[in-house]
Amino acid sequence: MSYTLCLGVNNIPYDNSNKTTHEVAEYLEDHYGIIQKFYDLNESEISEDLATAMADALEDFANGNPLLPIDLIMSENLGERAEKFRDFLDTGEVERVGIPGTPTKRSLQRISLRFKAKKTRKGKKSISRSSFLDTLFYRNSFKIWIED
Repeated sequence: MSYTLCLGVNNIPYDNSNKTTHEVAEYLEDHYGIIQKFYDLNESEISEDLATAMADALEDFANGNPLLPIDLIMSENLGERAEKFRDFLDTGEVERVGIPGTPTKRSLQRISLRFKAKKTRKGKKSISRSSFLDTLFYRNSFKIWIED
């Protein structure tokens, strides 16, 4: 039996538009390759996570415990790695890893749909923000899972 490592999103309606998180993820992947870049940068750590989880499960099984389904074996480690993807977006690391088109034009213009602009002391509008800040549903619905 073989398994497939999947990185993607839970497909839910996206805010007040006619789009879903899946459609937004496809658009972002087609234009920026965010998930692929994250995987490329973290491939060895993800492999180590999977190997450690499998070794722990086999050790538990050797000690007389039942062998859990693969998705349960991997869920904790993959959940932690999914949180690292969210950090990848939140911290702006996504802008510093050589993805063409980043930082995005909206980020450079400091435009956000999530926050009102505030005036600085010199009267200029300024919001510190990273690219893909407005992709909150995409960010929150990201997951990593195993399929057989």
